[in-house]
Amino acid sequence: MPRPAAPPARRAAALGAALLAGPLAACTGGGGEPGDDTPTVALLLADDARPHWQARTVPAFEAQLSRACPECRLVTHVADGDAAVQADQLAEAVEDGADAVVLAPTSATAGAELVASADEVPVVALDGALPGAAHVVTTDGAAVGRQQAAAVVAALGGARDARRARVLLLDGADSGAEQARRSALRQALRRAGVRPVDAAGLTDQGAAAAAEAVRAAGGAGAVDAVVAASDVQAGGAREALGARRVPVVGAGADLDAVRRLVTGAQAATVWSDDRALGSRAAAVAGALAAGLEPRPRPGTEVVAGVPTDVVAPRPVTLDEVARLLVRRGVVSVEEVCDADTRAACERAGLV
Repeated sequence: MPRPAAPPARRAAALGAALLAGPLAACTGGGGEPGDDTPTVALLLADDARPHWQARTVPAFEAQLSRACPECRLVTHVADGDAAVQADQLAEAVEDGADAVVLAPTSATAGAELVASADEVPVVALDGALPGAAHVVTTDGAAVGRQQAAAVVAALGGARDARRARVLLLDGADSGAEQARRSALRQALRRAGVRPVDAAGLTDQGAAAAAEAVRAAGGAGAVDAVVAASDVQAGGAREALGARRVPVVGAGADLDAVRRLVTGAQAATVWSDDRALGSRAAAVAGALAAGLEPRPRPGTEVVAGVPTDVVAPRPVTLDEVARLLVRRGVVSVEEVCDADTRAACERAGLV
């Protein structure tokens, strides 16, 4: 089967997206030029809208790949949420001789199509299972959803007070993990007697769109709480709600979200060790690029015939910031306790 080639104009757009995406789009690794015998790994990211991935997942991926495959060349592309651009980026990577692809797709549907077009280049699916992938490394989206539901019920005062509460839901990009999260979240809320309210007209996963969705839903007077797919969206929701005491729950443990936990502006987040996500994906991709069978690790399961590593999430409220995040090096006290949050950090016993 011939390797797919992208139309010139769209290939230029894809290359531009990679070059304009900043440090995530850099070529790193052991050097070498396309077409030589240097093993090459292509990391294809849907977007750069998840600060915790930029801060922790990608650096962990790069560090682990340099250990697992020192001779490997790494090429990273960011699609800015555009499925067509990501398709062109994959075609370019395959045409240039990529030996393994790590794919965080713009959507589960688009991702399945990309795996099918990869021309026998092994694909590691990142953040959700994809049919035909050689390996899956993902967060446990369903567990994230259940933990978010439990966190918002607790923030509303417990099961009795939460019954019949209106909780606005801000969904994320349509990855496999996100599909599992939103389904489990809704099921858990309904079991608790909470009334989930879907955000209308949510155009993207940014903070501004989240803020507009909250305003369109009627704001603090119309909803009792907000659960967001990401901490970026949680920040936008908080901005729209102002100082009103409406609990907001997110996911990702972004630095700004941790600061909001400390100040009380956010009730909870859910943290999956994004460093483990990046490290495991790199170890698998490095082995595949070198023509080796990835070593299974404790916890690796075969799901639908595909080796799968799942990173378990942990709920985080103010009480867990020091124990779960600071102690494990996810964030530092110096990062969290800046000039704006110093007094709140002192009250919380962080400094």
